[in-house]
Amino acid sequence: MLDLLPLARESMPALDWGGVCSLALPLRQGSGEGLEDAMCFAVGASVPATLLWLRICRQRQPRLFLMAPD
Repeated sequence: MLDLLPLARESMPALDWGGVCSLALPLRQGSGEGLEDAMCFAVGASVPATLLWLRICRQRQPRLFLMAPD
């Protein structure tokens, strides 16, 4: 999700982009002190909220979710 075009990210401001970005580093490291906290946050809060907002965004802006070449 972090590689989305800026226009797509700007079109979905309700998503917690900061939360997604904060998870990237601990999850990429694969071990360490912050991994368990990051996993708990991801599973308990970030993923469910992101999926909910993606569903709402898809209903409101279906063109953002088309899988077609430019």
